[in-house]
Amino acid sequence: MGLDLGDVDLAASSLAVVRKGGARVLLELPAETTAALAAWIECRGAAPGALIVEMTLSGERRLASGLYYIVRRLDEDLGLRVRPHGLRLSSITSVLMLADAVA
Repeated sequence: MGLDLGDVDLAASSLAVVRKGGARVLLELPAETTAALAAWIECRGAAPGALIVEMTLSGERRLASGLYYIVRRLDEDLGLRVRPHGLRLSSITSVLMLADAVA
């Protein structure tokens, strides 16, 4: 399950995520993250759907499967053992642990 544009509330600087098990949690975003998301949404457009999309050369949008290839390429270039799924899990775990510490 990915993030949709509807999960972002720029006015409230928050992001709704679904935890493992289906519990929905509202995360407060730092000002820098909110600004970065606002800039991304301006580029992405306001159409409903996946928050992270990839633009093709023809101007079409599709889900960001390209992120997989970016992470894999960084993995190869840096000689690290980084996998997109592991990066995703560790990032989400870190954010949720920070959210619990703040709450």
